[in-house]
Amino acid sequence: MKKVGAIAAVLLAFVALPLLEPDPLSSIPQLENRQLISPGRPALALASAEHGLALSDLAWLEAVQRLGNAGFNSTRGWEEWLYSRLDIATDFDPHYLTVYDAGSVYLSAYGSAADLSDRLVSKGAKYLPRDWRLPFMMGWNDYFIRGRAADAADHWRTAAQLPEAPFYLGSLSGRALRQGTGDIDASLRFLEGMLGTIKDTRQREMIEQRMQILESERIFLSYDRACASYREDHGSWPASASVLFMTGQVAQPPQDLLGSPIHLDTTGEGCVARSELIKVREDEAIERLGRFRSSASMTSGRAKKEMSD
Repeated sequence: MKKVGAIAAVLLAFVALPLLEPDPLSSIPQLENRQLISPGRPALALASAEHGLALSDLAWLEAVQRLGNAGFNSTRGWEEWLYSRLDIATDFDPHYLTVYDAGSVYLSAYGSAADLSDRLVSKGAKYLPRDWRLPFMMGWNDYFIRGRAADAADHWRTAAQLPEAPFYLGSLSGRALRQGTGDIDASLRFLEGMLGTIKDTRQREMIEQRMQILESERIFLSYDRACASYREDHGSWPASASVLFMTGQVAQPPQDLLGSPIHLDTTGEGCVARSELIKVREDEAIERLGRFRSSASMTSGRAKKEMSD
């Protein structure tokens, strides 16, 4: 027993004492030299002497104090430093949702550290498999940082089927698949399959609406082509979408499948069909893929320099 106690004391000193420095903000320039690597859950469970929750809070508190420092996310190595503390915190308490959730968001939003963020939420998913936030964050990383919309769709579909998932997630996953593959039919099948598993009424309504929006894209495309042809023939844009329908250049009446009238937007370089309810077309929305790092308000100084190089 004495030997076990001694081992526990050594491990506790190794892990906990660095978290107790009087001024947790004093060594920010040396973050890269202050890495701690978790010895793993079994060792920390022994070292915690049944105080794992308290030590997990201690590790999380140090991380939060660093996050509140204005210079933290412009310091070399801060992403790895933060991940190491979050890893230790969740080894002490593997069910600490706040650490997985808030930590993964910070890593992605301020550092574009998608791999570290994914590693953290993947760990959390093993212990909290029914929480929608974790697969949602993996989808966010794929969509906004890596620009992989189809992969994001798979993660968001998983999240949508978990308890208390936001009502928009099923619809969002279908749109992401459409953007990632360009295949309307595949996206419709994807959403139709979700209707067989999701029971939430509001989420089902959003999925059905997304299916109508995807179907409406075919109508918009026909008006785009007809509008361009009209200009070639007449030297000017048509006065309205109704002109194209009345002259037989399109088969469908000028409204989307949600019943909203179609109008022609000629303010840009070409002619783009829109409706009051569908103002952003899919080829325009896809420009958001992988573009989060361009946000000046959420990107660290170091990352912004990398972008300009």
